[in-house]
Amino acid sequence: MTPVVALMVALAPAQEPSAGNKVYKQVVPSVAYIRTGKASGSGTLIDKERRLVLTNYHVIEGAERPGQNAGYEPVQVYFPEFEGSRPKTDRNYYKGKPGLRGEVIAVNRRQDLAVVQLNRDPKDAPEVKLAGTSPGPGDPIHSIGNAGASGALWGYVRGSVRNVYPKQWKAKVGN
Repeated sequence: MTPVVALMVALAPAQEPSAGNKVYKQVVPSVAYIRTGKASGSGTLIDKERRLVLTNYHVIEGAERPGQNAGYEPVQVYFPEFEGSRPKTDRNYYKGKPGLRGEVIAVNRRQDLAVVQLNRDPKDAPEVKLAGTSPGPGDPIHSIGNAGASGALWGYVRGSVRNVYPKQWKAKVGN
């Protein structure tokens, strides 16, 4: 019995990494953990030169200053720190650390999108280019993010596109 276990252990490191593992390692340095006084969530560095992070409006809602066209309050943006090749995923690790300061510069409430501009370059985070076309049914998708309901950061979910079609929907976000 011991030789079989030894053989299984010896074979494990030789396995080819999955496509999801490759995507995760390539993209996770570009995925931000965003915190405001009221919410937290994910964003992605989409323009390194201009220091722009794309996120969802519901992540930064509440960071708005009161009054018409008054602007937005700063948000804290964290890119993963690594231990070896793995990101540190414990939320508590980042709580006492100063993140990059971000300012919301554009929102589209209807599409649940927002753009945050960072106060400085996130030195180790490469930008992720937006796709030129939409995926189609059956195409694989990889989601890396910081779901508020999860205790961990930089979680990964793999899936596939079920269908692509225009649809209007309403979501209640905050007030």
